Amino acid sequence: MKILPIADEKQDSDLKEALIRKNSHSKHGNDQVCAVQLDYIEYGLDMILALVPQNEDRVWIHSTLSYQSDLVDSFGQCLSSIDLHRCSAHFSLLPCGRQVFTDYQNKCIKSVNVEGEVVTLFSTQPLRPCGIFVTESERGLGILVSLEDNVSYQPIPTSQRMVKHYSLKGDVICIYRCDEQSDDSSPLFNRPDALTQNRNKDICVVNRTDFDSGEVCIITEEGNFKSRYQGDGLTFDPCGICCDSKMNIIVSDYSNTCVHLLTCEGEFSAYLLTRDTLLGDPWCVGIYNDCLWLGCNRGRIERYRLLYKDS
Repeated sequence: MKILPIADEKQDSDLKEALIRKNSHSKHGNDQVCAVQLDYIEYGLDMILALVPQNEDRVWIHSTLSYQSDLVDSFGQCLSSIDLHRCSAHFSLLPCGRQVFTDYQNKCIKSVNVEGEVVTLFSTQPLRPCGIFVTESERGLGILVSLEDNVSYQPIPTSQRMVKHYSLKGDVICIYRCDEQSDDSSPLFNRPDALTQNRNKDICVVNRTDFDSGEVCIITEEGNFKSRYQGDGLTFDPCGICCDSKMNIIVSDYSNTCVHLLTCEGEFSAYLLTRDTLLGDPWCVGIYNDCLWLGCNRGRIERYRLLYKDS
């Protein structure tokens, strides 16, 4: 286990302006926001499949081939571990701090109760759950789940690929499957995977179109298709997704070793991070108070501070 401090977390206004100005002069830079690396951790050798920050200094992680969920601090110390009894590629946190995660094999959503025991919240049968994200609204807490019926990237007319919004009890609030504004009810997804909800209530979904390619699909909370982002280059391999306090959409591009910054409308804004600055290939992303965490290959966890020109 290694940790390398990169920068002092307290950036004065002059340094912030200099960093943003430097970033704006780089290829595909942005003069409104930049990411400053704070530190990185080498936590084992396995791919970090999923992570969700508990706060700016602690993050829950799930690793490849591990049945454990570990709470790790910014110094690389494991503070707590939970035995999930299986490997899970996607999870989210309730406001109380409890985890909810997908059980793809058994077609259900599970949670860790206050005693640290794994319990089943509800079934998703006959579909298999992939991505998961906890939502909050005036109606209370909910869970967004991406679902599929099989692993084919090319669905047929009878395929079932969708996102469902559930209550914590498993009651279906809404189903997102096709463009509600389209005359032919064209399907939205090939294989919906990681997902999040922006502050404007839009639902942002990583839609896998092949093993190493995909797109970001944005739909309104009402189910209306908004936009698709298919990358700024020849290839695009989106894996993780989150949104910052300015409603920018942040997407990790694993095969191209970069992180895309999109507007809330799904338009390309900049490469927030590239292979010139990243220390690993980013698989998953998570954010807390504009402190950005990346989970990478070979057990690397990178932490960045997002700096904005207008703040």
